[in-house]
Amino acid sequence: VSNSSMDRMFGRGKEVIGRSKPVKITVEPLPKSEPENYLGTYKDLKIDVDVSKTQLAANEAINMNIKFTGKGNIKLLGAPNLTIPGDFESYDPKLKDNIRINSGGESGSRTFEYIFIPRSPGLFEIPSLTLSYFDPDDEKFKTLITTAQTFEVSRGNGDSNVAYTFDSKTDVNVLNQDIRYIRPTTTLKAPSAVFFGSMGFFGI
Repeated sequence: VSNSSMDRMFGRGKEVIGRSKPVKITVEPLPKSEPENYLGTYKDLKIDVDVSKTQLAANEAINMNIKFTGKGNIKLLGAPNLTIPGDFESYDPKLKDNIRINSGGESGSRTFEYIFIPRSPGLFEIPSLTLSYFDPDDEKFKTLITTAQTFEVSRGNGDSNVAYTFDSKTDVNVLNQDIRYIRPTTTLKAPSAVFFGSMGFFGI
């Protein structure tokens, strides 16, 4: 590299060429029998499922966190494909990363935070997850299996009939909590006489 300002100051200079040593990378093919629900290549990948409650009333919210921890490109992990009961109202998960990058590569955790709201009483289940990944140290596929989550939902009372909203940037917001519902026993009666020309009319 020639530096013209240095040449003018000292009246001399030369061109310098730098070369690095070539780096050879050998990429081994994966086994042909790739299993279903394949996540990718990771080391010591683990999965943990945590729920806020399993016994609740209808229209109450459930917080469910699915956390992956391990080594590898954690940012490539997508939300798992859950089978949600039809009576559950669900929202897109909120993403939370705790990832470190150093000389050893990328490691840390990725958590998917879900909100579910059962709208009717009953016994419901979110089935277990079966996921797989390739461990380059052991040179084989490994399987992750979670426990099925069962929820016992009782009938809610009038005060619990509220609505919730949830998005990727906010927590659960409770709506309509200051609105009283119409009483179903309320009856309306038609007027029995015309007000105009009545005694009350002339009295006023």
